Amino acid sequence: CSSAGSVPATQMRWSALTYFNFLGKLELPGSNADPTPEEIELVKRFPDLQNGTWGGAGELAIFGDLGVKGITKAHAVECLLDYLRARKEDTIAFGDAKVDIPMFECCALSVCMGSGGEEAKAAADYVTADVDDDGLYKAFVHLGLID
Repeated sequence: CSSAGSVPATQMRWSALTYFNFLGKLELPGSNADPTPEEIELVKRFPDLQNGTWGGAGELAIFGDLGVKGITKAHAVECLLDYLRARKEDTIAFGDAKVDIPMFECCALSVCMGSGGEEAKAAADYVTADVDDDGLYKAFVHLGLID
């Protein structure tokens, strides 16, 4: 597996990345803020990076991720399968947000945590309890991975 692009470390400055990282606020539900000229310029300066993989508690966006375009959780699963010479039939994805849906689609089985967003729940094969309510354990039992 190869990356979809790369940005030399010398081009990355923490202040710019932090600022660029939170451009995702423009994509949040209910956000109607227009990008500023500075935000548009930062997007142009980092064309190989993508933003918008938000995380937190289910769909509640607390922080954002910044990564190389084309490198997703599904891409990571594909790379691992290739590296390990494993089969898709032996995979299970666990997630709780829209960003996990491509990974759900890439794996044989998918489990959404109970605290997950509605889109992630609809895309999953099984919805378990919240993490705080032993959701992983309950999913492992349900899937027959443990007794």
